[in-house]
Amino acid sequence: MDEKPSLDPIEVARVAAGALMSAKLAAVVGPYSLILLAAIAGAAIRLANRPSTGRSASFFFFLGATFASLVLTVPIASLVASYKDTWEAQWFFMPLAVALAYTADRWKDIANVLVDAVKTFIRNWANKGSKP
Repeated sequence: MDEKPSLDPIEVARVAAGALMSAKLAAVVGPYSLILLAAIAGAAIRLANRPSTGRSASFFFFLGATFASLVLTVPIASLVASYKDTWEAQWFFMPLAVALAYTADRWKDIANVLVDAVKTFIRNWANKGSKP
């Protein structure tokens, strides 16, 4: 039987990059090109929803959000995919890159919510043993 070609976005990016460079380099450049595009999209959407700022402030926000998303996407996607054997990290690249770039100026608020949730969990777990 003939195997159908994979049309997932990461594989398509690998093949497209493979037309311009070696296969080993395309295996890295292909996924990161999609991560970059997704990060740019997330940063652009967030920038459009932010209050107006000067050109330089907007540029540096956009650049910072895109760069942070580009750097953090693969490690976080690999961490998330490690929870279940059937999950592949590459399927988390694009949505995670968009989400990281979109929430770039709200990471402190998100971290505070997560810390509060952990504190509440620990407090409830500790109090569970002290109740009669």
